[in-house]
Amino acid sequence: MVSLLADIKSAFAHRPMPTVVTAYEDDPVDGADAAWFRGKRVESLGAADWRGRETALFFFTNEAFCYYLQNVMIIGLNEKSGVDVVGTLLARLDRPKLSYWHQTDAALFSTLQAAELAAMRDWLIQLSEVGQYDDDLVSNVERTLILAEEQNRAAG
Repeated sequence: MVSLLADIKSAFAHRPMPTVVTAYEDDPVDGADAAWFRGKRVESLGAADWRGRETALFFFTNEAFCYYLQNVMIIGLNEKSGVDVVGTLLARLDRPKLSYWHQTDAALFSTLQAAELAAMRDWLIQLSEVGQYDDDLVSNVERTLILAEEQNRAAG
């Protein structure tokens, strides 16, 4: 697991802290959770910071999603019991067919680099071995990541 943590950190190390975290800043319902993360460094966040703010994953800009993604993945590895934010991430990534992808999904998945997608797939393998999350959901997310890799390769 130490190697996987290092792989995750390395894959996402190039990601700068986003200056804009959500397009919904003025929306007190949809944007508030995402806006809370503005200026927060991934290294400083833990599972408690995500409690009650899990829906931020649906309202982040692509840059913010990619920046904070590593933090959620690391929390998923370090926490011994299911964490709501990890379940929310899996739900956000549950798009196993291209017909399920919205424009926002295609834009998001195209911003993920090959090393990041590889780290995400390795992370999913670890999650499935622990057995905390539904096997069908984890399989769907793996198919989503494979599709993202294929689409990114096709786009050049």
